[in-house]
Amino acid sequence: MLPSLRQFLVPFLLLATPPAHADKGVPFGGTDHFLYAYGSADGSGANWYLPAQNLRTPIGGYHLDPTKVDAQIMGLAASGQHAYTLVLHNNELGPCETGACNDGVPDGVWGEVLDNSWGVMRPQHRSNFKAILGRALDSGIRRIYIRFGYNSSPDSWSRWDEVRYQKAWNFIVDVHRAAHEVVDSRGLSSLYGFPSSLLIFDLGLEDGGLDGGQRPAFMTRLWQDYTYTYGTDDTLGFSIAWAPGRFTALRKLLAATGQLPRMWGVDIYDNLDDGLGQLYAEMGSLRNQPVHLLETYFNRGQTAIEAKNALNRNEFLHLALLGQWPTTPGGGHFSRTVVDALTSSTTFSNYTSLLATRRMHFTSGDADALGVRDIDCTTKPVFPCNVRLRWRAAPGGRRYGIYIRQPTGGHALVHCETSAGISTIPWISTNSPYRFDLYEITSASCAAPEPNPGAILRTTAEATPF
Repeated sequence: MLPSLRQFLVPFLLLATPPAHADKGVPFGGTDHFLYAYGSADGSGANWYLPAQNLRTPIGGYHLDPTKVDAQIMGLAASGQHAYTLVLHNNELGPCETGACNDGVPDGVWGEVLDNSWGVMRPQHRSNFKAILGRALDSGIRRIYIRFGYNSSPDSWSRWDEVRYQKAWNFIVDVHRAAHEVVDSRGLSSLYGFPSSLLIFDLGLEDGGLDGGQRPAFMTRLWQDYTYTYGTDDTLGFSIAWAPGRFTALRKLLAATGQLPRMWGVDIYDNLDDGLGQLYAEMGSLRNQPVHLLETYFNRGQTAIEAKNALNRNEFLHLALLGQWPTTPGGGHFSRTVVDALTSSTTFSNYTSLLATRRMHFTSGDADALGVRDIDCTTKPVFPCNVRLRWRAAPGGRRYGIYIRQPTGGHALVHCETSAGISTIPWISTNSPYRFDLYEITSASCAAPEPNPGAILRTTAEATPF
């Protein structure tokens, strides 16, 4: 429960210098389990497709060596990771299995690519997928990212192909259903809701901000179909391989549908601090929303320093995941030494200091108007903890009323300001959401405890332990 109004008004009356800076923490850390065995394949792409079953991805080849895959998952969990990522590169392989992608084994696998020509996962792949998710959940993983790649390669389409779209869409639906079957069977369905989001789906691996062929039309249609069917609680839309301008392009594309994601995904390798800073600037008013770093270098000390620098330099940056890909600088698409080490318990050692003591969700619908940032809620070992609000000046002749929603209903007034300001909230201590509503007030003063009928809700900032 929230403390009484008297208790939490006192800190607000003193808009003092904020407490000394403390590092922010990242709620989840994990690994993209791209492959578990490589045979004679290497990171350059050599020998990925021939001979058959040489490069082995977990979903395509779990049944070939389940003991090894299980040992790698257990190693990741033993390293302190609570997130786990699977990629489902998929394409219409059926027509070419007797031709261009014939590797001599009719298993619906071509290197890292799975067949989607049936409009569902092939039975073996579905069985593998469910077994892997079960193993991850049983090992203590509490966030699973499922990423779809290629999706019938719409960037190569010369015109819209409804048949291929339907195969890709129904493949996604089948994967979504299978994932829920595993979660439900373990009694974990209470973790579906945002921001817990045990399952998070990336609808297009690194498609965000890209153009070409029918890709924009494909992404628009897929986003509309997905959000109509499932909403936005479990998807970050389409992840971005970071380059300046790509967030802007993705936002524009999805905004045209009338609905944006509540969280975003990005892959950044070199100069992570600069890349996150560029993304943060490009996000503009959305920069308080969760950013999931889905890929960066594997367990790299320099990258850990860069991540910490980015968190410290960008006030409202909310990094919700630090995810690593099994490669090192110069390693190409994967590094053999990394894959060999996946069963060890030290595969996240350089990043563990960045992980949060507790999981917290910070967000704002418009950080330009009202933003919220962590001071020590993700790193302090005991409650209560501190967050910071920052708001801009109200328009001329107006006031900003900042109200907190009460757990029993209604509001309490905590600020009535005309000028920009900063305030520290020192009593974040429960698992209930702390939601701060910023109203534009047209009268000479702010009503209390409820905003008056003429007040205009401009944005909400939220700090929620979960």
